[in-house]
Amino acid sequence: MEGIKEKNYPNMDKMEEAKLEWIKNVETSSDIHEKLFYRFDFSGKLLSLGESKSLSSKLGMHHHGVQPDLAGYTLQDLFGWTRSQSQSQRNVALSTLSKIIEKDRRQEYEVGEEVSFVQSLLNAGFLFVLRLALDEKADVVVKTAVTCLKSLICPLPCEEKMENEKFLFCDGCEMEPLTTTRSVELWKNDKTDHQVASKDLIHGLIKINVIGRLRFLLEFVNLELTTILDCIQIIERFCQHSLKAATVVFENSHLMELFSKKLTKLAEPPLPPPSSNNNNDELAVLASMFAVFRRISQAGRHVCKRVLEFPTLVDLAFRVLAIATTGEASSSSMTILEHVKIEASKLLTVAVSYGYLTEEIRVTRRSFLDEVFARLHDRVLEGRTELLGSDLFFVRFFLRAIGKLEKQSGAYVVGCSIVVGCSIVVTLIGRTSTSCDEKKLLSVLMDFLPISSLCTDPAAGDAAEIDQTTAVGEVKGWAAAKLMKNEKFITSKLLPLISSLAAATAQW
Repeated sequence: MEGIKEKNYPNMDKMEEAKLEWIKNVETSSDIHEKLFYRFDFSGKLLSLGESKSLSSKLGMHHHGVQPDLAGYTLQDLFGWTRSQSQSQRNVALSTLSKIIEKDRRQEYEVGEEVSFVQSLLNAGFLFVLRLALDEKADVVVKTAVTCLKSLICPLPCEEKMENEKFLFCDGCEMEPLTTTRSVELWKNDKTDHQVASKDLIHGLIKINVIGRLRFLLEFVNLELTTILDCIQIIERFCQHSLKAATVVFENSHLMELFSKKLTKLAEPPLPPPSSNNNNDELAVLASMFAVFRRISQAGRHVCKRVLEFPTLVDLAFRVLAIATTGEASSSSMTILEHVKIEASKLLTVAVSYGYLTEEIRVTRRSFLDEVFARLHDRVLEGRTELLGSDLFFVRFFLRAIGKLEKQSGAYVVGCSIVVGCSIVVTLIGRTSTSCDEKKLLSVLMDFLPISSLCTDPAAGDAAEIDQTTAVGEVKGWAAAKLMKNEKFITSKLLPLISSLAAATAQW
């Protein structure tokens, strides 16, 4: 200050010292406890006290708040920035908090179980800050807010992988609601937004009309593909919450109208092949919409029936499964095609698990499915191409549909289907190298092979001579032995059993 006075700068005869505090030398912070010291860089990395003291001030990690000599930003600093008048500061704060939330949910911070950065943010009202950010006029802030909301509530990649693997197991298509409370009191209108959000995060978001805002963004804002997919994934997460939440999503007329327009556009023949970037984008959005409808269907039988009445949905799912896999598409296109095929198979599997679509499959879709299945059979047995992840999901859907047809139509089981199914499963087991893959394939065979009808139906001929208890016991014993790596059991018990089943069904 004295130096400024001595220089006699123009218009500086009366200095406002409070506004010039920032040019003073920074005092070294004292009484800092390592256990209470939580500062982050812009990538969400938790800085140690030593790192914070040693980082250069040229890196942009210092500010003029509390302890300005230390690099990094506390949760309080970032939380305050989210409501800054500067758009760039709001965007940086939300982006950094998004990374912190994701790392905290992955348990990457070694701070002890008693410390939860996510819970600290929620206790401070971060949910409502995010809701305000979604209403921003600046697209870049809206995009970051959507990403942050996805980081907060959507499943982590490891959870998605586990859910996919579980889907292949017996009754894996059944969804256990992820709601934190089963009380219906929260759905009453006498509760404030804060009261609901403090008890149930997803319910709180639904109450403050996040679904309506996401629908508006999808319909009227020119969003990037990643943001569009994030919005749809957030809606999918809402559907996982409970039957009530899934019904609220499905009964949002504006959202369903938007989905209907997109499905109608994609249903215009021919279905876009996975070649150009635009087509890849359309297929990626289609896969996300399949996932939303599948989650809604998993919530309950009656809402599933309403979903299946959605225009062009079922037809699109079958048409996706009919897309032939070729070697001409790029790796990214193949990944998107795989994803949309998997979601289509999962949606149809849930539907047939309730007993829906069986009559349509028997009357109008059976020859189509037999053709697709035979194509898969040729690929697997002849080894012309590598097996794809979507193939297993399609096998699951096909055999589940056959099983439902068997129960509803008595002796209606086409022998070719069982032969092909057995051949594919056995061939897949021969190709697997990990116990995890073996368990998935075992589950497919044990869950969907209609052993009971082969053993008891008089029309089966030789199959009637197979003792039902023995046959079922053989398969269960084989599964246990396979998991114990008893390869001798495979050659002595499994292959003869499959051969007898296949021979019996060939006479049908």
